[in-house]
Order: sequence, then C-alpha cells, then structure tokens
Amino acid sequence: MLSEAQRTRLFNGLVEAIEEISWNEPLESEREPEYTSRVLAGPLLEYVQTRNHSSLILGFDGGNRPLPVVFDGQKFYPDLAIYDFGSREIAVEAKFLKQSSYSGQLTTAIGQAMIYRSFGYFAAVIVLISKEGRKVLAPATLTKLNAELEPWRVAIIQLSN
Repeated sequence: MLSEAQRTRLFNGLVEAIEEISWNEPLESEREPEYTSRVLAGPLLEYVQTRNHSSLILGFDGGNRPLPVVFDGQKFYPDLAIYDFGSREIAVEAKFLKQSSYSGQLTTAIGQAMIYRSFGYFAAVIVLISKEGRKVLAPATLTKLNAELEPWRVAIIQLSN
C-alpha cells in the first residue's frame, strides 16, 4: 500500500504527465473513453511503469477496465484509473468541450470527479479536451477552479493546441 505522501506524489506526477500530452483532434463519433484509450493511455501507462511501485495498475477502456464507484445505486466508471493492489488511487475523467457550449460538460465532469473522490478514489483528474483545438477556459478561470478543488485532491487540465 502507498503512504499518503506517496499517493500525493503519484497524483501530482500524473497531473504533470497529463499536462505534457499533446492535443489530438477527437475522431468523428469518438467518445471520451475511446479518446482516453487512444491518446492518454499510452503516455500514462509509461508514467505508471516508471514509478518504483510494481503494484500500480492503469485501468482504461480497452485495457483493465476502471473500477466503478457506486453512488445512490448507480455505477460511475472513470475513463481511466490508477490502482495499487486493487486500491483505488486516481480516477481520470475526460470531457469534450465546445467553445460555444461547455457548461453542461464542465459541471458534469466536476460532479463526477467529486463522486469518485467521495466514494473511493484518493484523487481525481479532469481532462478537458477542446473539440476545436482552442482553449475553452481562460487561464485565470482554470487557475481559480484548481485552487478551489485542490483541497479535495481534484485537478483540472485543459488539452488544446
């Protein structure tokens, strides 16, 4: 089992690893879990494998499926997750955003991340993916959101050109 300090380092390192991933345009009719498997899983699997913990596992659609959390009788599956000996460590939720209408997707992503945190995962990362390749959230907005979510061990990352 990972200590609290190790879990925090894993979370912070994962956030940094995701920030290094280049934006890829979502394919026509591609959903978030498929995008996660195609674009995020490879670099994050490499990140997990370079940690000094052979017990870490990356779960994603097309690989080891992420473990759900149950909230009010409903199962919620993150798009990607990291486990340590089966213990839920980090949930990753990807959401496509359009420049013109993103409020529903953003609030859904934040809500899902809070559910993952509250019902089993140590931390959660939200990856916002611009459908058009442009930044959807202003940097100041993203900074404010991350400051508010930090005590909950939730981070938001925006992938764009």
